[in-house]
Amino acid sequence: MADDRRMRFQKNVDEQAHLGAGYKWLFNWIKPYTSNKEILNVGCWTGVFEKLLYKTNCNLTGIDIEEEAVSFSQKKFPRFKFIKASVISPLPFKINSFDVVFFFMTIEHIPKGTEQIALKNIHRVLKKNGILFLSTVNSNPVATFTDPAFYFGHRHYSLEQLEKLLEKAGFEVKEDFVHGGFSIIAYTYLFYFFKHIFRKTFYSKLINSWMAREYRSRKGFMEIKIRAVKI
Repeated sequence: MADDRRMRFQKNVDEQAHLGAGYKWLFNWIKPYTSNKEILNVGCWTGVFEKLLYKTNCNLTGIDIEEEAVSFSQKKFPRFKFIKASVISPLPFKINSFDVVFFFMTIEHIPKGTEQIALKNIHRVLKKNGILFLSTVNSNPVATFTDPAFYFGHRHYSLEQLEKLLEKAGFEVKEDFVHGGFSIIAYTYLFYFFKHIFRKTFYSKLINSWMAREYRSRKGFMEIKIRAVKI
């Protein structure tokens, strides 16, 4: 794909990923909707989020376009199912297969202009009244211009843009907000520095605690969170 913004699997970094404040906040947000549910995680990567879900009573299928990441996830979480697949191609599942779909920090990585295709493919495999959880980076000027990946094609969205895309794809937004702030900026720069210079993952208890406080406030300018329902 000419506009492929995929992440590249780096063994020393991705096999050591930490369960930071962002993942834990997401887990607490989605947990009331996951019990005894069939879940699809789009852009599952190496299954970091699955660490939190593995001991719950849900059934999860993860998809990603990076084969090494999918293989790693399957070995680490054999109770779940992981498949190499793209959300912008027809998904290899029957209509109405899932109760819940996660689409976390992935829409900004798919080729520009394919967002509607991805959302329609998700809509197809969700059951009626099924839930889509979506997160991405906000188009606030501070969030955009302090994102080093923005200068390499990393897209940012506004709530209004996403709401229109979701409505057109057959979803009704039930909950949306923007939160997170300067702690995410600090973490992002340190993460990329450690990843590309030291070839290892970055973790700081101090920054993680700071991020947790910012996420809990549900106020900020960095990340968009949306809960939508298939209609």
